[in-house]
Amino acid sequence: MQLMSKNFADMQSLPKEFTCDGAGACPSFEWIDVPKETKSFVLTCNDPDAPSGDFIHLLLINIPAELTSIDDITKTDGDFLANSGGENNYYPPCPPLGVHRYIFTLYALDIERIDPESIENIDIALKPHIVASTTLTGVFGRG
Repeated sequence: MQLMSKNFADMQSLPKEFTCDGAGACPSFEWIDVPKETKSFVLTCNDPDAPSGDFIHLLLINIPAELTSIDDITKTDGDFLANSGGENNYYPPCPPLGVHRYIFTLYALDIERIDPESIENIDIALKPHIVASTTLTGVFGRG
């Protein structure tokens, strides 16, 4: 499985419009080579370089298996879970200093839905159901 974006390439800078210095929109994504046993997807974004540790910018679960792209995350079928900022949406990158990595991960799961009410730890909830995963990393720095 491979995750791509028309907005940035792996390990390249995130354009300003997808950060707190711009509109704060979420980049678009597309994916290929999905395992046939996939029944849903989860898309996450985390910043492992955040001063307080791993900062979650996006948790979108229950993405239908028939989707192969996301152009506008606000209009995508799926369920948002709270990010590290406490919001159910995409929290745009806004590092205080230095360059940070923003790791977008797409998981293909063998179940159609995850109950968002029962998730205390996304990693534990996903682990037994992952059939494949792929990442795309953008970088962004300020100051």
